[in-house]
Amino acid sequence: MQITAENADQILSTILENNDLTRLAIDQSNNYQIVSARDVRYQYLPMLKIDLAQEFSIPKSNDFFLATVNLNKLDQRKAKDITGSLRPFM
Repeated sequence: MQITAENADQILSTILENNDLTRLAIDQSNNYQIVSARDVRYQYLPMLKIDLAQEFSIPKSNDFFLATVNLNKLDQRKAKDITGSLRPFM
């Protein structure tokens, strides 16, 4: 595997995950803090807003983030299936 400018970010994220670590953005200037993945729940995580009625993309990295999903435009049956699947995690 060759490390290039295009894949370095993904490789770093993968290496950290394989060692039970993760990185958290400190500010907007690409500065990161490396923390134990076990303790990530005590940290501020970036928020990703997902509207299933629109096109969306999830970051292609192993970094943690929080997500909010807007289910308002789904039919009732699909929304019920999704909330039933998520119930154990809430």
